[in-house]
Amino acid sequence: VGAALRGVAMDGWSIRFLAQLPEQSQLLLDCSHDPWLTVLAYLVATAGSLGTLAIVEHLDQVPQRGMRLAWGLVGALCLAGGIWSMHFIGMLAFRAPLAIHYDLATTLLSLLVALAAALLALYCMAQRDAGLGRRALAAAIIGLGIAAMHYSGMAAMRSTAQAYYHGGLFALSIVIAIGASLAAQLLAHHRRSSSAPYRHWLKYSAALVMGAAITAMHFTGMAALHLVVPQGATLEVQGADNSLQLGLSVA
Repeated sequence: VGAALRGVAMDGWSIRFLAQLPEQSQLLLDCSHDPWLTVLAYLVATAGSLGTLAIVEHLDQVPQRGMRLAWGLVGALCLAGGIWSMHFIGMLAFRAPLAIHYDLATTLLSLLVALAAALLALYCMAQRDAGLGRRALAAAIIGLGIAAMHYSGMAAMRSTAQAYYHGGLFALSIVIAIGASLAAQLLAHHRRSSSAPYRHWLKYSAALVMGAAITAMHFTGMAALHLVVPQGATLEVQGADNSLQLGLSVA
């Protein structure tokens, strides 16, 4: 097991659950998140949610099918960009006593997964007459898409450690993603039926709630993550890097 851990870890799409620590290995406990990048991740998720809600509102005023499709695509790009950028900044905020790199192809693939989930979310949010059951089913599909984006992004990690997940927190992160998707649909529907003086404030409140839910899903998934390295492995103290600058650029 120790020899296997010395290879490049996190190189597959399999999910390992930490029921028992592998032999000849140790669990990294000295992991944390940069607070400024964490706040930035939340602000990006909120901004993406606000832009998406504004576009959903605009869709109600566009009668032409072609223009509705165009604006729907813009809204999906806005939502996907907000979710994926929040995830990427959240990963930049992660601090561990070993070198971690990210595979570009897998990272870009996670963006495509986010876009697919966002397209479905925009379609559902634009529906006026969908019942609660239909919205719940759509929320489950969208939430699973968001979770797939998150964990495919996690699969892009390259390190001498292996990634294991706490089963309960892993499941909770998926539940939060589904709940966030359902909340987004219900808030969009409720805002349409609200009186004009309150719609403006409801949009901002909904964006704050959506941003918090999306961010909570990410960091719950990160809390589920355990990094396992071989016993006696040489750990590194992270020095100065350009994570803040890169995070601001992504934002």
